Amino acid sequence: MVRVVVVGGGVNGVGSALAIQRRHPQCQVKVVAKSFTPHTTGDGAAGLWEPYLSANTPDDKVIQWSRDTFNLYSDWYRDGEGKARGVSLVHGTGLHNIQQPTPAWHTIPIGYINLSSEQRALYGPQYKSGHRFTTYTAEPSKFLPDAAGGGEDARGSPGGAQHLFPGGGGGRCRPFDQLQRPGSA
Repeated sequence: MVRVVVVGGGVNGVGSALAIQRRHPQCQVKVVAKSFTPHTTGDGAAGLWEPYLSANTPDDKVIQWSRDTFNLYSDWYRDGEGKARGVSLVHGTGLHNIQQPTPAWHTIPIGYINLSSEQRALYGPQYKSGHRFTTYTAEPSKFLPDAAGGGEDARGSPGGAQHLFPGGGGGRCRPFDQLQRPGSA
């Protein structure tokens, strides 16, 4: 059996662990972290769905992961679970003072358009490119507790992710300070 360890109990760690478990239910997935919800940075913030490319991440992976996340938020929103899970639709504009190419992921959000020079001029002459689209915001403080339920963090406080991975994987979250190296007692 393949075993996967995800480091971090916040939205990125738990989200990554959930994605791995959904895609590969035969894997055993464990999350290790200094703290779990409600004691993570994500519990006090909301995120705006818009992919951010790291220097060496292939576009096809960014598109795949971005589409998966966007579709998950869309499903929650369409099924009436958006409010309870902290998912809302928002419309926004991004402006850049240097020319930016159209991103590879532009087909994923709702109504993506590149702004014309006339549209950018409404915001000031310094903007050389810009875009507009409708996307989602997500509040981890609302969907992390539901995803993570149970367990405990490094201080023994409730809020880990013991029941995070039902089914084949049988994974369990562990406080980071309890992580043992292979072969240690």
